[in-house]
Amino acid sequence: MIKMFNKLLNNRKGFTLIELIVVIAIIGLLAVIAVPRLTSQKNVAEDTASVATARTIRSAVTMVEANGETLTAENINKFLEGITVTLLTTDSPTANGGWQVFVNTDKTIKIYKGSKHINP
Repeated sequence: MIKMFNKLLNNRKGFTLIELIVVIAIIGLLAVIAVPRLTSQKNVAEDTASVATARTIRSAVTMVEANGETLTAENINKFLEGITVTLLTTDSPTANGGWQVFVNTDKTIKIYKGSKHINP
């Protein structure tokens, strides 16, 4: 009976410390590879959403002009849902993080999100 208990105690199965360290290192390496890829995909998604919003703003500006109304921020905003636009006529964008629409005298439109130009 004692021999049987000794045999059971010596016959333990499990992972060694080296095996656990190797597994943790592999998981860490996979995380180092995956995190930058996820971050870049987030940036691509944000850029795509910004372009879509800029196109929506451009459509609202076109609708205001098609109705023969004066181009004001209020007139643009009434065609937009959930987007607030600041209408500016200078050539330097502000960096407050909102949407700015620049309408030049030749009717060209520049749309900025913060200080970043978005080409609709």
